[in-house]
Amino acid sequence: MAGESFIEFDSKQLSAFGRVLKTADLPAWKATNKALRKIITPIAGEVKAAALALPSSNKGQRQGAGLRQGIAAAVKVQMSSTNKRGAFGKIRISGTTFMKASGIHNPRLPRYMEGLSKKPWRHPVWADKGSSGGKWAGTWAVQQSHPFFVPVGIAHKAEVRDKMAQTFLDEVQSQINKGTKLH
Repeated sequence: MAGESFIEFDSKQLSAFGRVLKTADLPAWKATNKALRKIITPIAGEVKAAALALPSSNKGQRQGAGLRQGIAAAVKVQMSSTNKRGAFGKIRISGTTFMKASGIHNPRLPRYMEGLSKKPWRHPVWADKGSSGGKWAGTWAVQQSHPFFVPVGIAHKAEVRDKMAQTFLDEVQSQINKGTKLH
């Protein structure tokens, strides 16, 4: 559209943007980092909601929080900055927090649920208590993955990119107007 301007970055450009941000004056870095947290925190909430909305065939068999609630509890927003990568924020699922919240002793289950593992997600099928006392019958079932994390992230990719670029440019312009040096 005429009169509109936008900035588009690919992943290498975002890395370069982070390096530029690192060399910028501290107020520009703080403002951009604060804006990034404000942008990605609601997205983390959407990831939690998507995890809780995953289909379940549990018919009250398991006690405790379970897989979906454990994944939702393990969604974390992490902010960081390094000389190599610049400032960045990420949403991740903590395997340790997942295990504590769900009572399931496999920190990789969120990856399996997302479909990011090379191996299929499978689990043993146990006989019901009436026929053999609940012993393992020696069969395995392959569980279908249900992506919940990546689709939410992809849906917000352009929004995050545009808001971050605009925040940084606004802060740089503000510093220029105040006469603050950027280097």
